[in-house]
Amino acid sequence: MRSTSKVMRRAKKVKEISLQHYRGFALRARGRHQLTRLERLGAGILAAPPNETFREVDDELWLWLNTEGYKMSTLLQALLPRLPDEKVQMKLTGLAGDATLRIGHLVYRWFKQIYTDHTGGRMLPSSNILDFGCGWGRVIRFFLKDVAPQGLWGADCVSGSIEMCRQTNPWVHFRLVNPWPPSTFGDSIFDLIFCNSVFSHFNEEIHEKWLAEFRRILRPGGLLMATTWPREFIEERERIIQEYPEWMRPPAAFIDKQKYFEDYDSGKYCYSPVAETGIPILDPFFGEACISRQYVLNRWTRYFEFVDFIADDTSYPQRNSYHQNAIVVRRPAGN
Repeated sequence: MRSTSKVMRRAKKVKEISLQHYRGFALRARGRHQLTRLERLGAGILAAPPNETFREVDDELWLWLNTEGYKMSTLLQALLPRLPDEKVQMKLTGLAGDATLRIGHLVYRWFKQIYTDHTGGRMLPSSNILDFGCGWGRVIRFFLKDVAPQGLWGADCVSGSIEMCRQTNPWVHFRLVNPWPPSTFGDSIFDLIFCNSVFSHFNEEIHEKWLAEFRRILRPGGLLMATTWPREFIEERERIIQEYPEWMRPPAAFIDKQKYFEDYDSGKYCYSPVAETGIPILDPFFGEACISRQYVLNRWTRYFEFVDFIADDTSYPQRNSYHQNAIVVRRPAGN
């Protein structure tokens, strides 16, 4: 009986591996077909915005074009954003090359699906989107497939990150912002603001000030999405950071774990400062934050309508791979 079960498990594994190989082969075949199509169109496509060239490409192929295909095609290298130096990538995300682009693409697909689910339609080329805390721009670049470049913005308070974005991505607009609001954006501009791994680090004071600012610059009916560490991160952080290279490991946090669990479970703002970040402009307000659903219902609803709190992969399988929760709120329509 055991022998039969073992054989069945092996057969299942072989089948899964074979299926993965087939999918990989099929994807590369589709990718090469797409490269042939682009080459036939010629250099003229360089004058067209990426959303006009790639809008009908599916998300899986879009990732391939930005990774494997990019290395193969000088035309794609001229058309799509470049990557910054590997050291820059590693410093900000802990990964580099195709590995970090895959995570950026996963976040892009997650946010895009949330947006379409809660707006009832496809993301429009005329949409206006802000990636707040954009780093070197690994997420906002993927929206070039869906949205006209004039509607895509990245913002960060670290001048080096914004300069790197401008050097590597000529399509998206990038703006340096002060750590504390207000920003220089006008009122009621954006249909979507997303904050990837930003509210997972803000202290309570600055996080609330930015909530008020986001309400101002979102259009009525516009969505704000922000990721934050889940409750289990309080316990798991120490183990997780051991996986980082030694030079990247952040200072200790959540020392008194029981206190932070109590804060989280009682709906308080659960925040642990860290000694220093290596980026002085961030030090006064930067740490580790786990924001609970109860806290969102109690405090974020002063500024927004509650839409969703995504804490598992029931509706969005990307959550299982990314390991952060997502908060989704909406600026009230007509307000």
